Amino acid sequence: MEKILKVRNVNDYARYTGAPVLHNHVSVIHYDELQHCRHSLNGYDVFGIFIGDEKLEQLTYGLMVSVKC
Repeated sequence: MEKILKVRNVNDYARYTGAPVLHNHVSVIHYDELQHCRHSLNGYDVFGIFIGDEKLEQLTYGLMVSVKC
């Protein structure tokens, strides 16, 4: 069984990606400015909006299957 990253608040994911934590309730992550992008299976307890230039191959409710970084 794969390990699932539990994201309980917006800064859990920011810390995981290495992005700066700027606010307790809002996080903006610029993937093009990160040194690396680790892929993981995530369980979110927060809402997120992911905006990108790349076309996702498959997107289902609550789960991004293919992400290019």
